[in-house]
Amino acid sequence: MDETVAISGDGAPDPDDRIGQVLSDRYRIVARIGSGGMGVVYRAWDEKTDGYVVVKSPKSLLGSDPQILGRFRLELSALRTLSHPGIVPIIDIGSAGVLPFAVMPYLAGGSLKQRRKFRDEKPLPMPPEEMWRWLPAIARALDFVHASGYVHRDVKPDNILFNGRGTPLLSDFGLAKIVLDDDERSGTQEITKTGLAVGTPHYMAPEVILHSSISSQADQFALAVMLYELLAARKPFDGLRPSAVLVANASTDPPSLREYAPQLDDRTIDGITRAMSKDPAARFPSCEAFVDSVLAAVPKPKPLARFRLMCPACSKLLTVYSQLAGRPGACPKCGVNLTIGLDLQSLWLREDREGAGGAAGEPTTLMMADEAEAREGSIRWGDSDSSSGSSSTLHDIFQVFRELGEVVVESTFVKIAILAVVALVVALVLTLGPRRDAQPGSAGDQPLPAPAAAP
Repeated sequence: MDETVAISGDGAPDPDDRIGQVLSDRYRIVARIGSGGMGVVYRAWDEKTDGYVVVKSPKSLLGSDPQILGRFRLELSALRTLSHPGIVPIIDIGSAGVLPFAVMPYLAGGSLKQRRKFRDEKPLPMPPEEMWRWLPAIARALDFVHASGYVHRDVKPDNILFNGRGTPLLSDFGLAKIVLDDDERSGTQEITKTGLAVGTPHYMAPEVILHSSISSQADQFALAVMLYELLAARKPFDGLRPSAVLVANASTDPPSLREYAPQLDDRTIDGITRAMSKDPAARFPSCEAFVDSVLAAVPKPKPLARFRLMCPACSKLLTVYSQLAGRPGACPKCGVNLTIGLDLQSLWLREDREGAGGAAGEPTTLMMADEAEAREGSIRWGDSDSSSGSSSTLHDIFQVFRELGEVVVESTFVKIAILAVVALVVALVLTLGPRRDAQPGSAGDQPLPAPAAAP
C-alpha cells in the first residue's frame, strides 16, 4: 500500500509529520494541532486509558542541537514538580529517537480566548462576574509557580485552558524560566541567542522588554493586560504593529479603562491600573492580592447549567448536556461523527478511538448546539431509545424543551418564535377540546399514545 506523507512548502516531506506513529507503545498520534518556533503539538489517542492526550515535542530540526534538547529535558523534568490543581500537569515523558516528548491531558473546554463572545466579528466585553469562573484559580496557580521559583512569562488568554467541566488551568510553560542567580543565568545566554521568543508583545511587561531583572511581577502585569482586554473588548495598545506595542508597553500609559468600560466599579479599574504599573514595585505583592482587589465589588455568577466541549475536528465549542454522556452524534458545525466521553470531559472523533480498521457504526444525532446556532433557533437532537417506554420518551421531550429554553434564554428572536408556537398550540387545543368532549368514551378514556419519535 502506498504511504502518504505530509509535504512542506518547499515540496520536501515534513519531518514533523508523525500522524500514525505510536509513542511508548501507547500514544497513537492522530492529528497535529499546533506548532511554534520550537515545538510541535499533537493530539494522540492513549490506548491504555482509552482517551485523548496532548503530546508536545521539539521540532525535528532541533534534534541536532544537544544544548537545546538538554534544556528541554531539564525544564520538562523540573516542571513535573509543579503539581497544582490550577496547572496543566505533565503526565508522562518519553523519547522518540533523539527527540524528547511530554504528554499532558487533553482539555476539551477550549481556551479563554475561544470562550470570548463576538457580535459581527467584533469581541464583546466580558461581563465582570465571569471573572469569578477562572481568575481566582489562575491567580493561585501563578502564585504557586512563583513560590516554586519560576516565572511563566507568557500569560495570555490562549494559555488559560478549561477542562470539560469548566475548571480553568494554566498551560504552556514553553517560555517559563527558573529564576536563576547570575552564574546560572550566564550559562543560558546562548539559548537566548537562538532567537526564541520571550513572550507575546501585548502582554509583555516593561522589564521583560527592557531585559531588566524579571520577577513574578511580570506575570501579574500580563494578567492585568488580559483583564483590560476582556473587560474593554480591546487590548490596551490595539491596532499597533508588534514592535510599536513593545515600545508602548515599555514607555507609555494605556488609555484609561474607564474610557472603554465605564460601567466597572472603581475598585476593579484601580486594581487593574495598579497591576499594569511600569514600575514592578508599584504592583501588588502577589497575583492573589491583585485579584482580591479586582473582584472586591464584583458579584458572583450563577452556577453553570451546561458543559462546553470542543469539537476535535473544527475546534468549535459546543454545548452538551449531562444526559448525553457516552452517546454518539455529529458536530452541528462540521458534521463529523463524535462520541461524548462518559466522564463528559471530551468529545471523541470516532475514527480516532476505533483506529484505521475500526467500524464506524451508525451515527445518531446529538442534542447539542453551539451558542451561535442556539441564538438563531437552530438546535439538533435525536430521539431516545424507543424501547425505554413512553414515560422515558416523555421525560426526554420535557428535558429537550427545558434545556432548549435555557440555551435560547438570551435570544429575543427565539423567544418571540417560541411564544408564537405556544400560542398556536394553545389555540389548537382550545379549538379541538369541545369536539373531543362531545364524543363520550373516545380519546378521553384511552391511554395516551407514545409520542412520535423526533425526526
